[in-house]
Amino acid sequence: MYTLRLFNNQVEEILIDEEKDLLSSLRDAGLDPICDCSGEGQCGKCKARIVSGNITGMTEVEERLLALNEKSSGWFLMCQRKPLDDLVIDMPQRDGENYDLNKTPLNGDIKPFVKKRVVDFNKVDMDGFDDCREFILDMFAELGVKSFEYKAMEKLVPALKAGKNVVTVVYSDRIMTVEAGDTTDCHYAVAMDLGTATVGIKMIDIANGEILGKAWAGNSQRPFGYDAAKRVEYVAKNNGKCKELQNVLVYTVNKLIRNLCSQLGVDTKQIYDLLAVGNPQIIHLLYNIAPQAADEVPMFLTPENIYAYEIELEANEMANVTAVPFVNGEFGGDAAVVCDMADGDETLIIDLGIDTNLILKHNGTQRFKRVSTPVFEGMGIKQGMINGNGAITGYTWNEDAQNSFAESEGYLTPTGISGMGFWSLYLDLKQLGYIGADNKFQTENLPERVAMKFADGPFGKEMVLSGGGFMKVVLTEKDLAVLAETVNRFRNEVASLIEGLSLRKVILTGAVGAEIKLDVVKAIGLLPDSVDFSIVEAVPEMALSAAVESLIGY
Repeated sequence: MYTLRLFNNQVEEILIDEEKDLLSSLRDAGLDPICDCSGEGQCGKCKARIVSGNITGMTEVEERLLALNEKSSGWFLMCQRKPLDDLVIDMPQRDGENYDLNKTPLNGDIKPFVKKRVVDFNKVDMDGFDDCREFILDMFAELGVKSFEYKAMEKLVPALKAGKNVVTVVYSDRIMTVEAGDTTDCHYAVAMDLGTATVGIKMIDIANGEILGKAWAGNSQRPFGYDAAKRVEYVAKNNGKCKELQNVLVYTVNKLIRNLCSQLGVDTKQIYDLLAVGNPQIIHLLYNIAPQAADEVPMFLTPENIYAYEIELEANEMANVTAVPFVNGEFGGDAAVVCDMADGDETLIIDLGIDTNLILKHNGTQRFKRVSTPVFEGMGIKQGMINGNGAITGYTWNEDAQNSFAESEGYLTPTGISGMGFWSLYLDLKQLGYIGADNKFQTENLPERVAMKFADGPFGKEMVLSGGGFMKVVLTEKDLAVLAETVNRFRNEVASLIEGLSLRKVILTGAVGAEIKLDVVKAIGLLPDSVDFSIVEAVPEMALSAAVESLIGY
């Protein structure tokens, strides 16, 4: 075993196995190195440079996928190299976490599955009962409580002593835990949207009836494959073992919960209910159960309730964890609840993502269709990332400087191109005349400062959008071709689904944190000409909002 540390102390020192490639070692440590192809030597994204130490030699895959200047500058692919001694490496960082602390009141009567109730044993008559457990069960029976969990019994006596015979009982259909004193004003729940590329959460204050904030980040399973199908293949190759994919998913969720709670001043032990929506494959991996391919019969359609400690989620150890039941082996609970949220027939819902869900409500029925669109989440392009801090979202011309510059989200230096931002970027570059009708870069007659941004690369001509050297962000002609092909194919899929219908409404939604600009959607030609754009509306984050509604009993 050797040690590995990322340059600038980005993580603590980790142990690496000399028999494993560096990408595998980083994934084993729960990190999220950039990679779209599950380490199969196809995407060329898991780049790094040696700061100190030695590794095995260059491979044919690297000769093919790395540009000449990258190879001469010391870049290598982590999926191709193994350590020969202790290492310090420098590598591009994934998109980071994003936080939004805007509060939103919850309207209506909240009916949470997990509830709290104070019991003051100084004021009750236990006549006829020999122990506190039986008394509590009898008291809560009218509320549908049927059992008393062992871990709750463990806490009962200590809570009685610490609370001077006043305790708060946390219950659902069973007594989950017991706390000392009156803690009813501290009651939180977490809604989770476990997307293939993006994980998003919302923190709900059950006691005060409001959403306290949200957070989102990239799904750390991405190095195992950018779509669910590739992750299913990875598990199959490993004899059905999926613990490492569960670990990195839980790692992402825990990081978001922990940091969001820190900013809100919430104790994670006061989170008692967590509910997830997502496709069947990702939810199966959350449960550490090997998923099936989308067109095969899944292990389960209705996820069981489990406790947070069983999968090591950052919450009260007895917090209830579950997921919304799936439609079938291909479509998850997010599709079902999103469909319920859309009123009326003749409605088309488009949930944009790596696998875009098309949901058509027509004549009292629901039709589901999935289209593979990884570029819509920034996957499948050279420097794609989820929407958030550091994501390039467009390009502008500065007359004074006689130069053009990238626009980015948030306050960080640009580090990649978001899926939604790619559409705006593409249109801006076309308007500036940098991209021709053939979707190739046009470098003739450009100002000198702009022309210097273009060079030949392994994927055709590429343009430097921001930065230089290690922090360089580029767009390639291959990226342009992938976007054009995906949009054309997607438009045809929509046209075939709605052929002959007169739609009343089209709803566009997507991943957490992704802004959907309707003018850009129209300009890029995402929808067929038969769709009247006046009926199109953007409803962001419907899946996460649906998870909130399911969690609080709307």
